Amino acid sequence: MRGLRWWHAPTGTCRDEVGFWLARGAAGVAPCEHAFAAVLRRPGGALIAATGVSREVGLFSRIHHRGCDLSPSPRELLADADELPELSVPGLIDLVTRTDALPDTPFRGVRFHPGGMVLRWRPGDPQVDETTWAAAAFDRHRPAGGRLRERAVPLMREAVERAVRGSLPAAGLRCAVTLSGGLDSTTVAALADDALPVGGERLLALTHAPRPGTPDPSATWQADDMPYVRPLLADRPWIEHRVAVLPEAPPLTLLTECFERTWLPTLNPDNMPWLLQLADLAHAGGAAVLLTGASGNAGYSRGNAGVLAHELSRGRVDVVVRQVLARQRAGVRGPALARSVVGDLLPGPVVRRREDRRWDACRAMVPLRVGAPVSMRGESRFRVYRAMAGLMTNPDWRMTGWQTLRDDVWCADPLGSLPVVALARALPPAAWSPVGVSRGLAREVMRGLVPDEIRLRTTRGRQAADAVDRVRGQEPVLLAALDRFEENPTITRLLDTAAMRRALLDGTLADPTRAPLWTLTHARAFGLGAFVEWYEQQRLARGTVRRAGTPPTDLGRPSCAVIRSRAGTRAAHLTEDL
Repeated sequence: MRGLRWWHAPTGTCRDEVGFWLARGAAGVAPCEHAFAAVLRRPGGALIAATGVSREVGLFSRIHHRGCDLSPSPRELLADADELPELSVPGLIDLVTRTDALPDTPFRGVRFHPGGMVLRWRPGDPQVDETTWAAAAFDRHRPAGGRLRERAVPLMREAVERAVRGSLPAAGLRCAVTLSGGLDSTTVAALADDALPVGGERLLALTHAPRPGTPDPSATWQADDMPYVRPLLADRPWIEHRVAVLPEAPPLTLLTECFERTWLPTLNPDNMPWLLQLADLAHAGGAAVLLTGASGNAGYSRGNAGVLAHELSRGRVDVVVRQVLARQRAGVRGPALARSVVGDLLPGPVVRRREDRRWDACRAMVPLRVGAPVSMRGESRFRVYRAMAGLMTNPDWRMTGWQTLRDDVWCADPLGSLPVVALARALPPAAWSPVGVSRGLAREVMRGLVPDEIRLRTTRGRQAADAVDRVRGQEPVLLAALDRFEENPTITRLLDTAAMRRALLDGTLADPTRAPLWTLTHARAFGLGAFVEWYEQQRLARGTVRRAGTPPTDLGRPSCAVIRSRAGTRAAHLTEDL
């Protein structure tokens, strides 16, 4: 049976096991814990594909007259297409409103299939059928035995170590890791360093830094993470470290390369350029794999929100009392203790209504041109789901951004792997705060692994803290962009350009209170408009080539796209027989 193609070859024997699992019709749970995507082309052209349960890997599909294309990124799916599909304005609006109600992507006719799925397509079918294997996988990886709260720390340490080891590249290839000085990235960096063989390639750590002198946004949010990166580097001086600082450039110009790499609109135009820079630094340092801790808040370092309400609903007043006493011992006293207790005991509907009001207020500033106000209730449901399930199998194409940054660097998030999230789903809420402090489980897991300056950190790093400074004074450039936007019918259907113009002319960027909100709302709108412009230029160029008499590109590729294996080998193409 010919045509087993991979986007990622897991280490060990799992590769062959997944291949035979696909050949048998993908019955039962996939025999692999970590990120993978594989497509089996059967005789007659039928396809069967599967994705591992991971937030950063999914499959995009497109059915057309030649068959069905599958790819982990829109760029690989569309770059060699005979013609490019039109943009979907509802799909672009969903990027900002985050209702996750639409199954389609921003491209008409392109669908996204998240991790933990099995896809089947037969020639002539108008759609791809999908089923999930993830639910049974969570049950199979649930830890055996009782008293999970008492065993939570060693169980989580073992699960995270196992996930990090399974995400490392094959022998002889280098590994890089994003290092922000927070609990999640520092855990991944330390465990990866411990797991690498002595005498082999050194770990490469990458940190984004803002402009020098950028002030801290608040007492709890810090602009520069370097004070919390240095203790780990001092403790492990053999780790190579590189810092990414964005070049000085006019607004929106840095996004062009992001669009060319990902073929996706960016939700946050402040973050994507430096994420791209980190991936380039990983490649320049010879790394084949870039590890991140992006989903740690969901499955590893969850806070203590909701702990007391859950235990009280079970009638466990004793657990509630122990939690309150533990918070006191941890130094939370007086009004702060009262706020934490009352906040945790608020009923779920009250919390959700509060979140809805906050997100609706933020939504009111987003200059989308929609027929009716779009509620952010989908975001509230998304936040609750994220806390419980770690974003795994979430039908959200925005989560694939890491995997599209470079062809030759495989991005993996061990904290979102199956063993970690399966354990996180099984733990009782009280297990997340064993010593009364928020994110207490992760802090106990890190005991003895990293310096206490990092383990006991209570502040957080503000990503792209210099974003406001980078756009302040660039109003003429942005106004010129608005002039172009107003001539584009797709953009005028999508964005309220008049509101965007007023925000630039009324001194919003000079107001220290309103400017940060502008970067969360209007800046994202400019990013959407820039993507529409860029993508329509690609469509126009493709159409111009065909009108000039040049036949459309046809490389004779099979109905599933060519797969690249990034972690296991540097070979460009892989085809195996079963």
